[in-house]
Amino acid sequence: MFDAVLKVTLRIGFLFQVQDDYLDCFGEPEATGKVGTDIQDAKCTWLIVQALRKVSEPQRKILEENCGVKSNNAANRVKEVYSELKLEQRFKEFEREAYQQSANLIKEMPLGLPKNTFFDILDTIYRRKK
Repeated sequence: MFDAVLKVTLRIGFLFQVQDDYLDCFGEPEATGKVGTDIQDAKCTWLIVQALRKVSEPQRKILEENCGVKSNNAANRVKEVYSELKLEQRFKEFEREAYQQSANLIKEMPLGLPKNTFFDILDTIYRRKK
């Protein structure tokens, strides 16, 4: 039972963290209640990892020159690269896939575990805006 719960909670937790990375960059401050600074702080986010897997040399140069720079202009240059790489679309695909994988893991949990509780948590965070 422990292993089943661990698998589900790690998968849901990973989805939540990726959403947090996405919302820090692309979320509406009015909805999230914060202005994201992950790019300016040079955090190792899901977005930068995805970008580094796909970038051209000129795009890599833009990322290297602008990540970690405390400037809205620099952050916007990074976001332009993210847009060129279609990371917003990739995030939406990831979110759908992660939801389905999590739901499948919950369905496979042994009897006696509160599956509805796990589904409630998953449904609460799916497509969240803050």
